[in-house]
Amino acid sequence: MQPIIKDVASLRSFVRLMLELHDRAHNLLTHSFRVAHLCRVFAEYKQLGPDMADKLEVAGILHDLGLVYVDAEIINSKLELTADQWLKIEEHPRIGYELALELWGDPEIAHWILHHHCIKGPRTKGYPANDCNLLQTMPVGLQVLICAERFDRGYTNGGKDARVMAAEIEHLAARRAIGTGTAYAFRRFIELGLHKPLYCDASAPPEH
Repeated sequence: MQPIIKDVASLRSFVRLMLELHDRAHNLLTHSFRVAHLCRVFAEYKQLGPDMADKLEVAGILHDLGLVYVDAEIINSKLELTADQWLKIEEHPRIGYELALELWGDPEIAHWILHHHCIKGPRTKGYPANDCNLLQTMPVGLQVLICAERFDRGYTNGGKDARVMAAEIEHLAARRAIGTGTAYAFRRFIELGLHKPLYCDASAPPEH
């Protein structure tokens, strides 16, 4: 499949426009761009290589794009969601997978997006359930995306302390939800304060 977009700057512009047209600009845009930047900075910190850093940035930008196809009332609801509403939310990684293939054309990135909520717990293996059941291995890129996504969501939307969120992510390794190496490295990354420049102005998504 020939991708529609071939450079990151154009991808950023397209995602901005798409989210604005769907009235999702503020929350989804800032979250997605922060996750993308966290992924890149962590990849550079761990010396994962420029190709992996590029892939992770793209994955971060695109990981929640599937939410544009979920009713805004569900996403913005302050009430407890019904079972049917949760099912609609849980479809967004699969929609994001299709969008990532169409827009960027990289199956590896699309795979990470499909599985970025596949996190084992006491009663669940994450969602979408069928796709999580088919996940045989947890690639490093997917682990990094999960760490960045969970950290940003808890730190900004949940109002949790950075060290608390880093400890929660490290605990994922104890549950064998992600690898210990990535979890411990991400905690160290936060303890060193390498995330802080990104959150100096959390109202504006970073350009790089």
